[in-house]
Amino acid sequence: MEYNRSLGAPEAALDNIRRVGEENALMVMTGQQPGVLTGPLYTIYKALTAVQLADRLREELGRAVIPAFWAATDDHDFEEIAAVHTLDQSGKPLRTKLPAEMGKGGGPVGSIPLDENVRLFLSRFLDALPDGGFSEEVEAHLTASFEKSLSLGDWFARLMTGLMGDYGLVMIDPTGAALKRLASPLFQKVLDKPLMVTELLNHAGDELEASGYRRQIHKSEELCPFFLINGGVRENVRLQGEGFLCSGRKFSGPELRAMAEAEPERFSPNAALRPIVSDYLFPVIAYVGGAGETGYYAQLRQVYDYFGLPMPHVRLRMGLTLVEPRVRRVLGKLDVHPLEFRDKGKLLDRLIRSRHSLTSPSFWDERVAAVGGLLGEIREDVAALDPTLSDALDKTIGSVEERVRKFETKLMKSLRKRETLLREQIDLAEENIFPN
Repeated sequence: MEYNRSLGAPEAALDNIRRVGEENALMVMTGQQPGVLTGPLYTIYKALTAVQLADRLREELGRAVIPAFWAATDDHDFEEIAAVHTLDQSGKPLRTKLPAEMGKGGGPVGSIPLDENVRLFLSRFLDALPDGGFSEEVEAHLTASFEKSLSLGDWFARLMTGLMGDYGLVMIDPTGAALKRLASPLFQKVLDKPLMVTELLNHAGDELEASGYRRQIHKSEELCPFFLINGGVRENVRLQGEGFLCSGRKFSGPELRAMAEAEPERFSPNAALRPIVSDYLFPVIAYVGGAGETGYYAQLRQVYDYFGLPMPHVRLRMGLTLVEPRVRRVLGKLDVHPLEFRDKGKLLDRLIRSRHSLTSPSFWDERVAAVGGLLGEIREDVAALDPTLSDALDKTIGSVEERVRKFETKLMKSLRKRETLLREQIDLAEENIFPN
């Protein structure tokens, strides 16, 4: 895999690349679109999970198990990869996005060139980074990798290699000409029965729904499980009669077969076929994905069987909440759990009530009960004097209890305004733990 050498991968990754050729080597695969500046944190979590799982399997099986990352550089969803979220100098969530016009071509996102737009994007991002901590190392890594890269896909791979290469993670670019040539026989088999993958996928989805589960994907019945790259744009292919329709142009079966043999780089698998391609090319023992991706595999068993491939073990990626030191100090001072910040209004009220006896829920429950009890004591006497006033008394009791509760609400509202420091501490922690 010359790709990793061109990225300047460290020896740990290069050693793993050499092991790929060993007869007994296995792989733990994961992957993601090449998000700008690595994209969401779960991209990193996927890679970490793959590394940890490969380490464990290597020890358990006594053979080479290599963590690998399939960088989906041929994906064409620009909006999904174009923005990065971080915290600004004040700790507030900040979204930095590439200009929308960069994605108007509709081509593979990994091929988007690193032009002046991307340079300005990087400059805005770096200007917003908080001072101190690891900011200098982050800036150096982002800048150096940017200067060495030609495209978003290349930049993404360099960033991931810089972060994870020392743990042996191998980066895979599915658009590489060598891999496309190796995958050509698989696309030839797809063309034998171009709708078989779609039929098997939808049939499995029907069975899931009949069993009370939710299907993850459904494809139009005439949709083929691959795209064609035309003029740099990735386009759907539909079967129409004996031919194929792609962007208004008709292709015959023999034409696509010849293309799959002579120009396999023009073929790109869809979400259902992508795992089949990677497992056709590599000895994948396990796949690490998010919740949505693992749901895909519930519909892929028969697809794997059709291609004569063993289905890998599917593992959910790790999920983490990062708690930085200043936020951890707030948690310790307030003695609260990170998950409580999912509802910061409820948390604020709980903390206020714990500080003031006059705001204790039990205090006001007792007062409401006492008021009702005192007036309730005269219920029999009132009924004896005038039975028609019994309802009026009950309404009076209810009205008094309601007024007491309204006063309790006003008291809490007043204290919320006064507890400025407490509100600021909760806001800081909430924006760090559950931003946006």
